[in-house]
Amino acid sequence: MKTRQGFVSNSSSSSFIVDVRGLSCDQKEMIVDHFRLAQEKSWGITNSIEDEWTVDQKKDFWHLSTWMDNFDMHAWLTDMVGVLEEKIEVIE
Repeated sequence: MKTRQGFVSNSSSSSFIVDVRGLSCDQKEMIVDHFRLAQEKSWGITNSIEDEWTVDQKKDFWHLSTWMDNFDMHAWLTDMVGVLEEKIEVIE
């Protein structure tokens, strides 16, 4: 996780590249619709839109990013979606 320093000292950003090859349509939907699904499951999310991540869908590799790292996307990917650790690259 990278932390920003400066005018907003408690702000942080995170970013992942996820290899989606081999993931089912349901797994991909869980990534795209993570915010709503996590709220429905009461899974580590508040009602704040700041918890939602941006999902930039390229063909085989998706870029997930957030400017405020309140939602544990890594745990969502591995524990809930079932993405293997080796398919997740943390961008620093």
